[in-house]
Amino acid sequence: MSDAPNNSHVPDRVVALLEKTPPFDRLAPELRAQLPRDLEVEYFEPGEQILRPGDTPHHLYIVESGCVRIVDKTNQQLVDLCGEGDTFGAVGILTNTPSPYECVTTEPTVCALLCASGFLSLCDADSQFAGFFKESLRPSARAMIPSSQVGGARLLFGTRVAALARRKPSTCPPDTTVRDAAIQMRSDRSDAILVVRNGLAVGILTDTDLRNKVVAENISLDTPVMRIMSSPVFNLGSRALVFEALTQMSKLRIHHLVITENADAASPLIGVLSEHDLAHASGQSPLAIVKRIEKARSLTELAQVRTEANGHLTWLYRQGVQPEDVMEAMTEINDNLTVRLLHLAETQLASEWSFEPVNLRWTWLNLGSMGRHEMALGGDQDNALLYEDPPDPFDKEKAEQWFSTIAKRVNMGLAACGLAFCKGGVMASNAKWRQPLGNWKQIFSDWITEPEPKALMHASIFFDLRALYRDTSLVDELKDDLRETLGLERGFLTFLTHNALSHRPPLSFFRRFMVDHSGEFRNTLDLKFHGIMPLVDLARILALEGRFLKSTNTFERLRHAGRELPYAADLAAAGIGAFRYLLDMRLGHQFELLEAGLDPNDHINPDDLSKTQQKILRAVFATIKDMQETLAHRHGEHMMRR
Repeated sequence: MSDAPNNSHVPDRVVALLEKTPPFDRLAPELRAQLPRDLEVEYFEPGEQILRPGDTPHHLYIVESGCVRIVDKTNQQLVDLCGEGDTFGAVGILTNTPSPYECVTTEPTVCALLCASGFLSLCDADSQFAGFFKESLRPSARAMIPSSQVGGARLLFGTRVAALARRKPSTCPPDTTVRDAAIQMRSDRSDAILVVRNGLAVGILTDTDLRNKVVAENISLDTPVMRIMSSPVFNLGSRALVFEALTQMSKLRIHHLVITENADAASPLIGVLSEHDLAHASGQSPLAIVKRIEKARSLTELAQVRTEANGHLTWLYRQGVQPEDVMEAMTEINDNLTVRLLHLAETQLASEWSFEPVNLRWTWLNLGSMGRHEMALGGDQDNALLYEDPPDPFDKEKAEQWFSTIAKRVNMGLAACGLAFCKGGVMASNAKWRQPLGNWKQIFSDWITEPEPKALMHASIFFDLRALYRDTSLVDELKDDLRETLGLERGFLTFLTHNALSHRPPLSFFRRFMVDHSGEFRNTLDLKFHGIMPLVDLARILALEGRFLKSTNTFERLRHAGRELPYAADLAAAGIGAFRYLLDMRLGHQFELLEAGLDPNDHINPDDLSKTQQKILRAVFATIKDMQETLAHRHGEHMMRR
């Protein structure tokens, strides 16, 4: 705390502020007259910590002038911005618990400090005064509650897998017969047995294996388990969250995970976790929806499951699950939907095809928000198709017919399931975005070496590509070529930065929100176009600058930049907090529209937001502006404007 003005005398301006500030202005005159005796005034320098995470507040802080940022350091999330007349510290006093947040000044700040005993006395004397602060125990903004403290989400996002894998696993050596393994599984009441060699799990035999590989194939019961076991096994560290286990099972299309003490397969064995364990424990889980998708045999079934999935995602969000995790669940559902459509299209075409099926390596590419794991409600589809270079013209013609048919069927299927056609035609059914590897390498090279406006627009979509189906190693080959080209064309980032600045935060010089003044969305601002997309663009530039092509997710791009680019640590941390807040606001708005029977959109009316939400949104837009200016200066965009 600073040595600047610090005394128990309360200036007249502080008394005047309390007389017009809720809920102090509603106090009976005799109670308000007693306030000065319990108050003291403190001055804080810019950047000074008033409360640290873990501190127990002994005062209610009332901001007389200046600004205080309330930050959730664990999640790098801005919780509140307190300006003149705002208070903080009430929750800790009322619940007698440490503050989970950091409270730090952003400019010279003066606070009036009401001692805890004086504050509690006022609460006892005036129920309306107490009610004003007790409302803060039921936060109106989800950003103010950690997901691990919310009932239904505690299991998914606050429970370690070790808690569900307590039972000692059944194990046997590789030369154990199928008969003996089955007898042991029955004795242990287990649906799976681990095959262990030298203390390491080298395979797993499950009830499903016994049914499909032994009984159905009439395999001798004297066969060693090593010949029919599933291998390799997939493991997860004991401290992984239940949601991570669900996600892994969904991605890998498996029904059991081996839980070890650490993520290393050689670490001590804890147990085996099955999808049945998870489904029983979690009730509503993304895995249940994924299983229904995998079993669907028609487009009608898939469309029905996809519609029901929106209700499940709403449940997750209302349970306090963080937006990053909600989008991960949404991505898993949409990924599995796409994979199922691809499988059905491929199988159906093979039965109709008069020639031999095309024998080329190929992969389906998710692009844009689908490629970044950042799908929201009401989004459209962006995708492409990549296949290895055909050896001769005949194979090229046959490949084009084969992949064209698959792509058109899948794009039609996705549209029927609620993912609208891309307005710009960026879909695999468009021959322009269905190319062999050599062509794709040339396309990316042209975008980088000749960055025209349309090329930059496409680059912003295609640099977010993610392989989803079949031979994903083709994308690794493409990225290797891309890294080399980026290394030779540093000027590309300047053009990309210039293009990114076309999306500016909607704040006027006087920090007023700039809204649309006509049309369907009059008096609203587009949260995606003016907030989310600028951050996505900036994260992409940081990733390309650091040659980070492993992931296209915006959070992961920013985290990598914060670790690897010396100048970007604070920039990336601020970006993560801003991005999380915007996604939370966007999802909340979209789920409200969905529950009201309306189509989701990204248009927010600032007048509908609380005072706190408006303050945080202004701070978020200011953060984006600062990030844009930093990258514009770094990559020479200011020179282009000259």
